[in-house]
Amino acid sequence: MTKVTVIVPTYRGRRWIRECLRSVLDSRGVKPRVVVFDNASTDGTRHIVAHEFPHLELIESPENIGFARANNRVMQRAVSRGDEYVFLLNEDAKVDRDTLVTLIRMARKHDVSILSPLHYDYPGETLETDFGILIRQERLGPSWKRAEFVPTSRVIGAAVLLRLSTIRKIGLFDPIYFLYAEEEDLCRRAQSHGYRVGITPRARIYHGHRSTENLLTLKRIRRFHMIRGKYILALKDPKPSLGRAVLAFFAEVARDLKKVFGTHNLTVTWDFLLASIQVLSSLQRIRRRRRLESRSGPELWTNREIGISTGSEESHWP
Repeated sequence: MTKVTVIVPTYRGRRWIRECLRSVLDSRGVKPRVVVFDNASTDGTRHIVAHEFPHLELIESPENIGFARANNRVMQRAVSRGDEYVFLLNEDAKVDRDTLVTLIRMARKHDVSILSPLHYDYPGETLETDFGILIRQERLGPSWKRAEFVPTSRVIGAAVLLRLSTIRKIGLFDPIYFLYAEEEDLCRRAQSHGYRVGITPRARIYHGHRSTENLLTLKRIRRFHMIRGKYILALKDPKPSLGRAVLAFFAEVARDLKKVFGTHNLTVTWDFLLASIQVLSSLQRIRRRRRLESRSGPELWTNREIGISTGSEESHWP
């Protein structure tokens, strides 16, 4: 039987968590270990998990450490116990009974390291908005839905299967991200080292979150981290020199500020400005990551710094 861990990071997910976990536990063809990592929820989420799903592993964080670090902590354990895969699933998503086994079968058949199912809206009526944006951005042909595997430049981290032999080589999520863009960073690193990334139309999940297409309608904390993640991702791009990346960063910030200022929404304008200032203050950390990521070897920089099997990420990251 395939050794796979399902990781469900939670934060105030009381509305969704029961259906999420029930759908995973109803999976057939595979018996995953399910780990819920609760980021200091205050709405009763961890109580539901502890009392209604006592056989599952619940990690209760005393603070909200974000998406990247929460998943990293559980992935470290999965690597150490010799799992072949991890499946990351948002608390506000649910799966079909065959989703997990189909993902594993397609990943093996097509030698894929990072594989995402189709993301539908929660009722299952249409593709989820952000996933639809991904499909349009990838400019896929009309026959993509009939394929078993479709290569893409990135996936959406709400539901994604990761091959842990690849994670051993390219490293975990970069915890410089808090929320958003960390999965795109991971995909870029994987592809730069020859690993395959994409989606399979043979599997699907149902995602109940609010679309991030319109930044003006997002909750402020999510908007801030989406902007921050976008800027860090651009600065970490190893293709241009750091100097060129910084110049492009300032140009992008200027364009963004001009655009949002035109909406006369001072709160959103301030969020863009604040995010850009915070990212700029992290330039030395970003510079170090760019330098380390340019290296190659049997074990890449994130594993050495995070201590994938021997230590905690906090003790190794600058």
